[in-house]
Amino acid sequence: MAAWALTPPSDSPLRKKGPVNRFQRVDTRVARGMTPASVLSTRANTTVTSSGNGPMRVTAGGTELYGYLTAGQGGNDHGLYRFDQKGFSKVWKDPLFTMDHGYAQLNTAWVRNGRLCGFEHWFEYGYFWGQEYFELDLKTGAIVTDETDENCIDVGWFINACYDSDTDTVYGYGTDDEEEAATALFMKTSGTDKFNYQIIKDYGDNATDFRRQCLSMCYNPIDKNIYGINMMSQFVRIDKQTGDQTVLFTIDKDLAMYVTGLAYSPSEDLYYWNYNYDKRGGEWGSDLYTIDAKTGTLTFIDTYEGGDAFSMMFVDNKSVTSDSPRRPELKSVDFEPGATTGSVTYTMPSETTAGTALDGELDWKFTVDGVQYSTGKAAPGAEVTVPVANVSSALHTFGMSAAYNGHASAEITVKLYVGKDRPQAPKSVILNEKKLHWSPVTEGVNGGYLNTDNMTYEVYLNNELQGTTKRTSYDINIPDDAPYQKWQAAVVAVCDEMRSTPSNSNEIKAGAAWQLPVRIDCTPEMLDMMTIVNANGDDETWYYSDWDYGWYSGQVDEAPEGDDWIFLPPVNFPDASKYYSFYMECMKKANIYPNTYLEVYYGDYPDPEMMKGNVILPKFSPQSRDFKEYGNPMFQVPEAGNYYIGIRCTTAVEEIGCVVKSIRIEDNSITPESPAVATNIVATPGENGTLQATVTFTMPTKTTGGQDIAAGTQLTAAVTAENTVTVTGAPGQEVSATVNTVQGDNTISVVVSNGDATGERAVVNVYTGVAIPGSVKNLTGVVSPDMMSVAMTWEAPDAEKAGGYVDPATVQYNFAIKNPETGRWEETPVGTGVTSGTFNMPQGWTQNIYSLGVTTQNAAGSNDKVMAFNVQLGPAYILHPNMKEDFENGEFDYQPWVDYTSRDSKVGWGMYMLKDIATEWEGLETIALVGYGEKDKTDEGILGLPRFSTEGHTKVTVKVEYFAGDQASNLKVLGALYGMETPETLHECALSDQDNVWKTAEIDLPASMLGQKWVQIYLDALFGINHNYCIIESIEVVGDNSGVLMTMDGRGSVAGGNGQITVNGYEGENLAVYTLGGVKVVESTLNGSSNAFALDGGIYMVTVGGKTHKVVVR
Repeated sequence: MAAWALTPPSDSPLRKKGPVNRFQRVDTRVARGMTPASVLSTRANTTVTSSGNGPMRVTAGGTELYGYLTAGQGGNDHGLYRFDQKGFSKVWKDPLFTMDHGYAQLNTAWVRNGRLCGFEHWFEYGYFWGQEYFELDLKTGAIVTDETDENCIDVGWFINACYDSDTDTVYGYGTDDEEEAATALFMKTSGTDKFNYQIIKDYGDNATDFRRQCLSMCYNPIDKNIYGINMMSQFVRIDKQTGDQTVLFTIDKDLAMYVTGLAYSPSEDLYYWNYNYDKRGGEWGSDLYTIDAKTGTLTFIDTYEGGDAFSMMFVDNKSVTSDSPRRPELKSVDFEPGATTGSVTYTMPSETTAGTALDGELDWKFTVDGVQYSTGKAAPGAEVTVPVANVSSALHTFGMSAAYNGHASAEITVKLYVGKDRPQAPKSVILNEKKLHWSPVTEGVNGGYLNTDNMTYEVYLNNELQGTTKRTSYDINIPDDAPYQKWQAAVVAVCDEMRSTPSNSNEIKAGAAWQLPVRIDCTPEMLDMMTIVNANGDDETWYYSDWDYGWYSGQVDEAPEGDDWIFLPPVNFPDASKYYSFYMECMKKANIYPNTYLEVYYGDYPDPEMMKGNVILPKFSPQSRDFKEYGNPMFQVPEAGNYYIGIRCTTAVEEIGCVVKSIRIEDNSITPESPAVATNIVATPGENGTLQATVTFTMPTKTTGGQDIAAGTQLTAAVTAENTVTVTGAPGQEVSATVNTVQGDNTISVVVSNGDATGERAVVNVYTGVAIPGSVKNLTGVVSPDMMSVAMTWEAPDAEKAGGYVDPATVQYNFAIKNPETGRWEETPVGTGVTSGTFNMPQGWTQNIYSLGVTTQNAAGSNDKVMAFNVQLGPAYILHPNMKEDFENGEFDYQPWVDYTSRDSKVGWGMYMLKDIATEWEGLETIALVGYGEKDKTDEGILGLPRFSTEGHTKVTVKVEYFAGDQASNLKVLGALYGMETPETLHECALSDQDNVWKTAEIDLPASMLGQKWVQIYLDALFGINHNYCIIESIEVVGDNSGVLMTMDGRGSVAGGNGQITVNGYEGENLAVYTLGGVKVVESTLNGSSNAFALDGGIYMVTVGGKTHKVVVR
């Protein structure tokens, strides 16, 4: 019985290995973690940076070297790279390192049969679940094989490995410690039977032996041995039979504890090693070395910025063996400057890769860009010069290899640009309003020949050709009347008809000055026309804030204080005797940061130094959170002309700045004798949404020049919104006027005049009309018997925000249902001013639990909230002849299955393989529906099956195959139908006191549940002490098919039959027939009194006459 004493869910295999399916399905691969916190774990950092920049290149030795890049701190993609003369270049991006694959990567890798093969460690929620085995196409990176193995948990799994191509065996180091990888194993597996792990040597958790694990290892196909670098920096030979190590020498390097690549090059008899080392600040370095195992010599090749790390490296010298000649040596490449004819000279090898002297004659092959160009014979050690004639002007790869007795050497390659090269793009292209200049081009893009005597330059301004020159400067003429805009130049170098890529200059802003009036809405596009100066040189300056809908000066994190300027384009002020007006709508970002200030100046050039003394608005701190207009109605310039206006924001350290929303510069004909601005302005919106506003204000008592206005003077005020209304009054008198407005926000202006002297404009903002409605109140719904419609009622909403007015008669209502496939709400209009309606299910939608509700809108806008409830809707399933769930695919064939378990319950439901539940069921991969409760506690869990129709049936039987052993929960089968308040108990399942008992309950539905539009079955599991599991292997509902379902109304009928449906009546109506999956299979306009349509056997939804009918075709 002990085998059946299942542990509580928190410790049970159900929790640890996870279900095949739950009611809320999760893509577990997205949640994958890394390998355990082991010194041998590979790093799962995201991307890495550039290629190398060292003094030597890998291809100098003629080795075809590749690396699988898995870590770094820069910008290169994870994937496969080929090392070349420029460091390395990408072959393909790793398809595993994507969101779909949970940013996976191969933790061990080897090349076999043209594929990159390897294991990836599978961790989730802190547990090691197993290994995934992948095979990636070596040329394209496409995933060819993806298999999962969980049995390695019981044996051990690889952390580093190499491949013996002669015996098709993978050797490597691994562990069997799920928590910390603190144990060490030397193990092997077959290249074909990769999950058949065999332990060769178990080091246990001994600290010294643990450090014998190799961080880098590879197979030498020449001497058939495995070599590696262990954690003690020892270069070792590893016995494949015993795992014993022979120390050849010690490498004088401090190793970072990461798995890194090691590869043997037969053509050079050298090992290439990616050396990783820790640096300060949590970063690591990555270098490339060659290792001569005969002498223990390390030779530096390259260093990789950003720590580009290759956890696996391999050499593509498939044809090189111990009998192959060494690679020829390049002596010289001889081409005259600009010539496409020349020669390449080599020294032939004199011994094999194993060191055996060569005699007789060698065959050699010379290639150009991988294609055979010429062949010949030569003695070992001889010098061979190969002529090359009339190749194209391009970057070419010249290759030479030698063969001896049918054994070919590795090919040595060299890249050289021959012929006339394309010029590099010009550099240092600098533009001002008068001249463009740049640096001369003296080199080609490929390092080839460039005849600079023939060099010319094409000059473009805003993409239009200006001219051609041999100089490195060009006079720029921006027309005086050109609109003020951004200007950018480009220069193209041309040499012997070969053109460089264009080089763009800096941008400048120039053109005709803006004319008054100037009105600026502070948008991102308009900010792009401004000149911004970050005077304090920090990381923050003016930018457009989406949150505030304006230009924001930013925050100041450290000293000195913020000092940021915006300069407007030049503005023309035509008359020095006039007074001009400047207004700015602005605010402080937050009241808790008070020490931020604005000030406004004018000057002759957009530079802070040019603004001194020319004040338009002295330094002030605007109000916070809400925009307010500040301005100077009267400022003058010293003489007529163009001036730049600068807005300055200064902000204290550790505070945030100001936001500017709009700017106005105007000639309002204001003089010192003009009336000052009206005061105490209040705008009151019209009642009940009326589109009017009453503006009350006080007439000024002084002029803009500060003089008193005579008491008997009659002043006139123009109040403007959608119309203009004038009102008169004495100085200091409170007056009012009512103006027409629009729905929404209104800006109303008040301008006071005294005869011909017009005063300063004042504004007030007011919202008029109706407010956006809130959500409906007291929403209810009654589902129709066929679950195809819902009669809904509600009460009209209040305003979304307090204080607003909503006219119930003008509120528009929409039904909203959430599409479970897209997650989006789909709306259909109901009407205006209504408080009830009937929602009809969309055609083709299947039975499910839907969120259904009502949305509101009016002239003010739409409320983006949905007042909704969850409801089961959609056509009931037709028993044709049955509805069966056996869970064999780990998914439900019918939906919805609904968990009615109380929120306070601890019962869980899911689908599991029987082998994961009890040891007696080991090997049983049958999937069952499982409910489980907490140990030694009573609880209840209830599941509802999808609803099905019993119309047309005289007998319906429910069959439940369930576990009835001594730890099974009590199980009741309940049933309900439309209008029933409490489900009816149909059957109490019998249990056994034995441990491994399965039973099948067959339950005939009572007569009251036959002929119904829908019936729902419930599984009611009652858990108790030692009765913790409810296990259902299958459940089936079977009808007798005694009749063919026919639907009728006063206009006609729809009936299913053998191989067809028959429609009587509905003449002239449009008919459509859908499968239960929503696929339209018939569409027709009915002609005559009776129509028949041939169909395959199945269940169909027929829409005709404004109704949907469900029929069965046998």
